[in-house]
Amino acid sequence: MIMKSKKYLLAVLGSAAMCMPLCGCSDDSPIDEADPEISRSISMSDKDRQLSQGVTKLGVNMLKSASTHLSSSENIVVSPLSATMLATLLVNGMEQDEAEATMRAMDLTGSDIAPLNLFLGRMMDEMPEVDTRNKLRMANSVWHQPSLAPHKEFADVAINSLKSEFYTLGKDDAGNQNSVNAWCKEKTGGNIINGPYVAGHDMVVINALHFEGKWADPFNPADTRKEPFTCADGSVREVRMLRGNRHISYGRTDDATYVGMSYYLGSYEAWIIMPDKPIAEFLKEVDSDSFFATHTSGDTRLVMPKFEVQSTDLDLASYLADAGMDAILQSGFNNICPGGLNRTGTLFTQSATIAVDEAGTVATGMSSFGNLTGFPDANKPEVPEEVRIDRPFIFCVEHPGTRLIVLSLIHISEPTRPY
Repeated sequence: MIMKSKKYLLAVLGSAAMCMPLCGCSDDSPIDEADPEISRSISMSDKDRQLSQGVTKLGVNMLKSASTHLSSSENIVVSPLSATMLATLLVNGMEQDEAEATMRAMDLTGSDIAPLNLFLGRMMDEMPEVDTRNKLRMANSVWHQPSLAPHKEFADVAINSLKSEFYTLGKDDAGNQNSVNAWCKEKTGGNIINGPYVAGHDMVVINALHFEGKWADPFNPADTRKEPFTCADGSVREVRMLRGNRHISYGRTDDATYVGMSYYLGSYEAWIIMPDKPIAEFLKEVDSDSFFATHTSGDTRLVMPKFEVQSTDLDLASYLADAGMDAILQSGFNNICPGGLNRTGTLFTQSATIAVDEAGTVATGMSSFGNLTGFPDANKPEVPEEVRIDRPFIFCVEHPGTRLIVLSLIHISEPTRPY
């Protein structure tokens, strides 16, 4: 009797996600002042904003999950946008009831995935073009054995809406791995050079994301010096701190300090959230609507860590489950290919890196991200003369026009490695 082989799904490299908020690691070349400074907005309909809120909810829930899986000596970096891109691609291969359950995790009703496909596809086209000075790259790919041809409907959506590239795997495992590694390296600007391990899998689905932003107001390296940082376990480490007078967005709640800074041309923002309590406890009490506090803007002396963190092959399964996406972990993906895929062979992982240092360009202008219209003066938090980020914090890169969180970091241990 001939045994039919099982079709193992994707070492879903749930995302080779790369984010470089500063240019120090991959592109130290100065900006060509002859290049035009162009900043574009992204139009958002009411439906787009609903979809964006759903994606943000998933991102915040992923952060909550990540915070509960950390030890007191770990830092972690995740890309909610990259994970959402990957999850959306896979939802298109699920049965209707599975798709509905997954969509509910993002507060989206029904099983019609088409609006989310179109929205994310448009973001893949438009977000990298919002300005000429910061870099954002996003890419999807599907790698499959010749005998496992995807359904035409799935391939059409993946290619036309979610800009996916399809590749056929060969018989040479080493050659396949080299091809996947080369793709990841190209799409992340050389910052992730090893993709997911593909041997033994009939299909691999990858999302890659790379962000490289230059501060609107760079820090002076001469001002960087070692200062104390209190880790989550109570130990105090001497770490390199960036220092400088700058214009920031500032918010203060009963249990956290919020600091916002703009990247060049203001198309992207960095937010630091420093809770007064353990981060996991803080995140339990917030949702996507209250994640960012009401804030004002003003001048201060900012002191914050210089850091580089890498998270490799994170198991996304537990994060997705905690975020309410159990269906995606149990699906047979019957609409991806004839006969579906073996759910026991499914692996969801993510690799992400972030580095923050002094680098940037000399700012000719500063965008304000304080939006206080409609708030009485009494509710405006005063910006203190000095703000110090010297204990565990959350760091997020956000596109303010869409409110999409590109990348998030939870920092609870020593925030720098030796430079």
